[in-house]
Amino acid sequence: LADIRMGTCVHGIECHPGQGAKLARAAGTYAKIIKEPAPQCLVRLPSGVEKLIDSRCRATIGIASNPNHGARKLRKAGQS
Repeated sequence: LADIRMGTCVHGIECHPGQGAKLARAAGTYAKIIKEPAPQCLVRLPSGVEKLIDSRCRATIGIASNPNHGARKLRKAGQS
């Protein structure tokens, strides 16, 4: 997160360095980097909550793919 500019949309964010992606993983979701203080970054999550995350954590730039996932009509189990 330390190398990503403020205002950038990211997804698949780690909570702790090396832990693996935990935040903003669902289809069509993203978080926005708001502030970049030295040891931690302030990130606005899809829920609207602002969270301080360690700057050494990794994230993927962009919006998670398949934004129409929730709009697909559900049918009977055999047709899904």
